[in-house]
Amino acid sequence: MIRVSPTGNNGQTLAHQQAGQPRLVLGSASPRRYELLAALGASFTVMTTDAEEAETDVPPEVLGALPTAEMPLRYHPTLLAWRKTHAVAEHALDAVVLGADTVVVIDGEVLNKPRDEAEAHLMLRRLSGRTHRVYTGLCVAGAFASATTPESAQTTLYEALPEPIWLPLHHEAPHAVLATAARRPFWLDIEMSEVVFAPLTEAQITAYVATGEPRDKAGAYGLQGMGGQLIKAVYGSYTAVVGFPLAAVVRLLRGAGVTGLSDATASYYAWLARQQKEPLPWPPTLP
Repeated sequence: MIRVSPTGNNGQTLAHQQAGQPRLVLGSASPRRYELLAALGASFTVMTTDAEEAETDVPPEVLGALPTAEMPLRYHPTLLAWRKTHAVAEHALDAVVLGADTVVVIDGEVLNKPRDEAEAHLMLRRLSGRTHRVYTGLCVAGAFASATTPESAQTTLYEALPEPIWLPLHHEAPHAVLATAARRPFWLDIEMSEVVFAPLTEAQITAYVATGEPRDKAGAYGLQGMGGQLIKAVYGSYTAVVGFPLAAVVRLLRGAGVTGLSDATASYYAWLARQQKEPLPWPPTLP
């Protein structure tokens, strides 16, 4: 099932997007990803599917291009991001489509969203006083026949783009007149950050679980919310832990031909200010 939001950045319609660049679609219903993409100054539409819940066959090109991650394939966040992006891209041939997925890993085990308060309590007790890893996988589909090179003047702060993989278009009428050999590029990437939890008392865990915030969060905590009070340090990208690593997103979108995006670092600080949060003082975290 496809679900579409007709508006993009802070209520702007697609008529406001910059001329000469492809339409942008966010393949995620996450409010946090919406906020962070809007913080980059992007105009976009939200379109989501149930693709991540289906375990359909994965093309060998995708399996071969997945970044290394310490988890079973079925939980690989870049694979899940590809599932979301690919499903939406079939319904948006003219658009650049961005998908993301985030997982929390400790002791080699993936911590998903807790099923209930008891499981949230167990997860937080396990994370207490320890360091774990958060992986956010990204996938960007280029607009059909619009693969471009990144803006060379704006890529100095970012590593080179990963090589795209090219996959056949699978689509419905009225686009069926396109050649079956038609293909579009997909870029896959992953960002890993380490998160250090402060030692937590049973009372602290119980009080946090009672707020309800852990219910829809991988690992049973939200860094950007009240859960941030439980965190001692983040090594790497703060926004990767939130679920949308801004520097990597900017790099991939520019590579797919999206222009006019704000600087990732400036957008990160502006977003933090709107959340009434200060950057973690130590170590200094990346966007």
